[in-house]
Amino acid sequence: MFKANTWVALVAASGVIFSAAYALYLYRRVVFGDLIKESLKTIQEMNSREKAIFAPLVVMTLLLGSTRRWSPISSAPRSRRF
Repeated sequence: MFKANTWVALVAASGVIFSAAYALYLYRRVVFGDLIKESLKTIQEMNSREKAIFAPLVVMTLLLGSTRRWSPISSAPRSRRF
């Protein structure tokens, strides 16, 4: 398709590039921007209880994302049908 119509490829590629640039721009504004609302300035960092709750979730997310051996649900029987 792209060999036959280079304009479609150009528009598609520029759309991907502009959307990535806009996402980075928004990320910078959200993460490094100034706090305008006064109610948000009183929010504190995570305490030890919240970190203890959050840590197993992060570990399991990384384990399940990096390897399928840790997953209790195997997709092998379903993928053999195809």
